[in-house]
Amino acid sequence: MKKIYNFIIILLIIFPVVVSAKTCSKEEVDNFNKIVNDIKIEYIHDKDNLFKIKMSNISKEVIVVDENNNQFTYNSNNSTTHDGYEGGRTYKFNILPIYYDCELDLAFSRSIIIPKYNIYSSKKECSEYKDFELCNKYYDGEITNKTFKEKLNEYKKNNRINSKYIFLGICITNLIVISIVIVFIINNNKKHKLKK
Repeated sequence: MKKIYNFIIILLIIFPVVVSAKTCSKEEVDNFNKIVNDIKIEYIHDKDNLFKIKMSNISKEVIVVDENNNQFTYNSNNSTTHDGYEGGRTYKFNILPIYYDCELDLAFSRSIIIPKYNIYSSKKECSEYKDFELCNKYYDGEITNKTFKEKLNEYKKNNRINSKYIFLGICITNLIVISIVIVFIINNNKKHKLKK
């Protein structure tokens, strides 16, 4: 009996039983693709350069896994959130079937690009100069404090020059309008005197 048992084990090792699921039909692949595309992925700024990822509309038929093995799954709230994602990176999420009777030949995934948080955007100067590029909440480039100050001073200088030209333009326009009104009044008075 022991020999037969050993013989069966050797056979199983040499000739393993391969059971494979059927390959998914085009309709099943299309359905799964729709499930994947229906998932909504968004980032939420948390603090400094850290973000949360929130996923919603996840089907019961899938599980979503990121590169750190955080899992996003269906729940009654219709959303799952994980934190600790660094800004300035692209994150890929693999979407794996749970309840599929067939074997998907394709790998399904979604990606999201998280912008880099600009630490200078919370500076006092940025509340005054909101249109200044380096005051945007998100900024992809590398910037030092020295560069920020230099660029801000340059922006202020250009803004003052533009403000002077705008002020000068308004003054000239007002002078022209006042001159036209004065000429019109004088001409109007002359016409009235001639009629008398």
